[in-house]
Amino acid sequence: AVFLPSFSLSFSMPSTHKAIFPVVDPDPKLPRIVTNFSFRDIFNVGGFTASGFVFGWLTARKPLRVPQAQFLALIGLTAGLTYAAGSSAQRLMGLEQNDSEVRKYGALAASELAIRKN
Repeated sequence: AVFLPSFSLSFSMPSTHKAIFPVVDPDPKLPRIVTNFSFRDIFNVGGFTASGFVFGWLTARKPLRVPQAQFLALIGLTAGLTYAAGSSAQRLMGLEQNDSEVRKYGALAASELAIRKN
């Protein structure tokens, strides 16, 4: 018989920072984070992607220009999406300015926040 250890993939990240803005969601999941992307987040993704492409184009020699530019654009896209997801999650958790999220979703009351943390 094969022994497979049991473990749970459902966990909550410990927060080391206190929310200084109203909390909308103390533990946002990926679908909510992505649907909460703002225009600024999308602009940042485009900026990371475009800068990766330009850097790849400028640093390669003639036969490798296009493949290197495409590869670095993909890395820029990944970096941009990671940055945008972090920014969106921080706004939902109240770690960054989040006036538009509070207007859109509403803020959690202190009693509801205490219940969700336990």
